[in-house]
Amino acid sequence: MSLVLNAAALGEGGEIFVLNMGEPVKILDLARNMIVLNGLVPDKDIAIFSRLLPAKRIPRLARSSCRG
Repeated sequence: MSLVLNAAALGEGGEIFVLNMGEPVKILDLARNMIVLNGLVPDKDIAIFSRLLPAKRIPRLARSSCRG
């Protein structure tokens, strides 16, 4: 986020910035690392879902989680 904000601050209008975001990271690896860094065990303390749900289920899941 700070990379984008810094680019916006440097711009005067109409420029095109090519942002170097670094090496690509797999989301699954990132999730596992974050869990371990918090002192937990992946797939034991916290389940990781690595596949997409069918599109028709996403709105229903979002509605049910918003109800509290």
